[in-house]
Amino acid sequence: SKVEVHVYDLSQGLARQLSMQFLGRQIDGVWHTGIVVYGREYYFGGGIQNDSPGLTPYGRPVETIDLGETQLPQEVFEEYLVEISPRFTMATYNLLENNCNHFTQEAALFLTGKSIPERISGLPLEVLNSPMGPLLRSMMDRFNAAGGAPAFMAGGGMGGAPAFAGFPPASAPP
Repeated sequence: SKVEVHVYDLSQGLARQLSMQFLGRQIDGVWHTGIVVYGREYYFGGGIQNDSPGLTPYGRPVETIDLGETQLPQEVFEEYLVEISPRFTMATYNLLENNCNHFTQEAALFLTGKSIPERISGLPLEVLNSPMGPLLRSMMDRFNAAGGAPAFMAGGGMGGAPAFAGFPPASAPP
């Protein structure tokens, strides 16, 4: 089955326009990613979720990255998602250390043995290494300590989606 990464810019272009001014370095986007395989798009958004590819709450992808093929059956992947789901919940979300891109990275490695691009996975470190990094780190630490998660995490709201609601059986149409 073909494996792709859908990349979304949560800033909708604002990062590219304003990052130099605010961070002292150019950031092209605030990336959200999902892994597309078996005709579904799987992503971390208030728990591990899945939708029809390109129809997630994050809008249209700005980029699609081809990771090749996986030989793993869908059932094996979904069992893996059940196993890792306790690490990807609203409560475990951390903007810098446990976000959607960490989920996509783990799923990509499991399915293909390939990583997502460093420009995506390394963005938090790049931001923290900017002149404003220490201030942003302090703000994010307070935010995470307060149990906060960005509104975009829940997709359609902050209702505390389950860690893993389960997927339709592999034999069911998407």
